[in-house]
Amino acid sequence: MNDPGRRHDKNPRSAGVRALNAVCAIVFLGAAAFMFFAASKMMAASAMALALVGIAAPVIAGAEGILEVLLGIVEGVVDGLLAIVEAIGELFSGIFG
Repeated sequence: MNDPGRRHDKNPRSAGVRALNAVCAIVFLGAAAFMFFAASKMMAASAMALALVGIAAPVIAGAEGILEVLLGIVEGVVDGLLAIVEAIGELFSGIFG
């Protein structure tokens, strides 16, 4: 099944956008964990907001509707997390492989 609304039918994201998504995902998760454990809300909330803005900016620039914006932001966070996992996997495969 080939759904025309899926990401694989669009142009792939550039390396810069993927790196931005990875950095913003790390900042977002780190700030969320800090906010949960240390309860220092102002700094962590600011870092989370900046991370979401960093992920959302390229998505909003190329989106056509609100649903595409929301799904693009979620996709950007997941893409950033997958880039982090991929980098860790390549690191371990380079060490042990």
